[in-house]
Amino acid sequence: MIAGSDGFDVKDVRASGANAVSIKLTSDDNLVRCNSVSGSPLGVRIEGKGNDVRDGTVSGITGKGVEIGPTGSNNQFRKATVRQNSGAGIVVEGTGNTLGGNRVNGNIANDTHIKAAAAGTNLKSNQSGNSENGGAELKSRHQRLLPRWQPGRRSLDPERTEVPDVRGGWICE
Repeated sequence: MIAGSDGFDVKDVRASGANAVSIKLTSDDNLVRCNSVSGSPLGVRIEGKGNDVRDGTVSGITGKGVEIGPTGSNNQFRKATVRQNSGAGIVVEGTGNTLGGNRVNGNIANDTHIKAAAAGTNLKSNQSGNSENGGAELKSRHQRLLPRWQPGRRSLDPERTEVPDVRGGWICE
């Protein structure tokens, strides 16, 4: 758990089999990088503001891989691999967060779930899914949350607006 004072630089943590959460951020403005977590009920939970979490691997979690909670705002979760978790790969509830350059696939529930309360969520160059499902499922009442999708590619394309009806992958409420 990273709590208390702000501004930590946490690097190269290897966490496996934690009882609750492998990495939990409740403070603000931290840099958390090059970490690997597995085997816990929740891989990474971000509750603070302005954190930069990057270059990690979250796999083999018995629940959600990554969760940015309702108090987590203006965080960046990027350049990570989130795969083969028993719950959703990434769930975002807080506002103004950015998911960028992540590879999210093979999760039992949705690869990425952007909840309705997660206003201002930015999605940049993420990959999701596999060749079977095309990598995306988009449901949104909030068009500003909807990423653009290009058929035949795993990445999101800002020039296209088609929304496929496929199983797995991204969900935006």
